Amino acid sequence: MRCIMGILILTLAWSGFSSPVDAQNKFVKNKNPQRILGVPIPGGTGPFNPGANNNGIANAGCNNNGNGNVGNNNQGDGNFGHNNSGSGNNGNYNSGYHNNGNNNNGVGNYGNHNTGNHNHGHDNSGHNNVGNNNVGNNNHGNNNQGDYNHGSNNEGDFNHGNNNQGSNNQGNNNWGDDHTGDNN
Repeated sequence: MRCIMGILILTLAWSGFSSPVDAQNKFVKNKNPQRILGVPIPGGTGPFNPGANNNGIANAGCNNNGNGNVGNNNQGDGNFGHNNSGSGNNGNYNSGYHNNGNNNNGVGNYGNHNTGNHNHGHDNSGHNNVGNNNVGNNNHGNNNQGDYNHGSNNEGDFNHGNNNQGSNNQGNNNWGDDHTGDNN
């Protein structure tokens, strides 16, 4: 009787445990590489993260649409940032006060587009343009439409700038008071 009981106990104990090879195979089959390796998920949220879009005051972030763009999109006061649409653009787009930035649409453009007071920036539409477009007071900038244009377009007071439409143009077109240039 004792012999039979011993055999029964050994049989039950052996069937309840897996071999070391089976245990290793189960671990390899069920493991999660991302979880074990601690791979972070891209596009994490939080302060001062690259690739972020910040709305508020004194925020720095990035919002890029297209290829080969470098920039940030900031909304608020005292912000510095970029908003690029297209390919090979470098620029900023700021809304608020005391902003510095660019807004580029097209290919190979460099410029700023500012809305508010004490802004400095560019707004380029077309190809290979360099210019500014400022709306407000004490602005300095250019607005170019077409190819190979250099100029400024200012609306407000104490503005200095040019407005060019076409190709290889240079000139001035100002709306407001106390302007320096032509066609005022």
